[in-house]
Amino acid sequence: MSFKMKLSVANIFTNVFVLYYYISSVMGADSRQTMNLASLVELMGVAIIICGVVFAIFTGIIAAINHRDAARGDDERDKLISLHGDKAGYLTFVLFIVVALIWVWNGTLSERPFAINSASLELNFLHFTLIGFLVSDVIKHARQVWLYQRGTM
Repeated sequence: MSFKMKLSVANIFTNVFVLYYYISSVMGADSRQTMNLASLVELMGVAIIICGVVFAIFTGIIAAINHRDAARGDDERDKLISLHGDKAGYLTFVLFIVVALIWVWNGTLSERPFAINSASLELNFLHFTLIGFLVSDVIKHARQVWLYQRGTM
């Protein structure tokens, strides 16, 4: 397994963990009726910081184990696989945003799965934007791992 593939797998685990933490925290606060703008922004900030810190730890561990692979750098195959993964991630994120905007225009965003029932429309849009970002990052790295495993690039 190459260094870039190991980083992609670590990123998938990190984002799934952060997504689980974020959604469970938001749903817990929503069930207690304590969700407001300050608490949502705080949860989003904590989720982003956790994502960065955990991924930095994983990167350090993987680089320490595979120091020769890490020092080698990218080749053309890694760059092409990265572009294909980016394309899948961006398309997924755009799809999340378009669907959330359609729900906003219909006024039905707060009735959707994973919506915050006690929050305003703007808070729910921010909430779905962060969920879309995390899911699209998982899709991006899953596509990269799939292309690395396929080995035909």
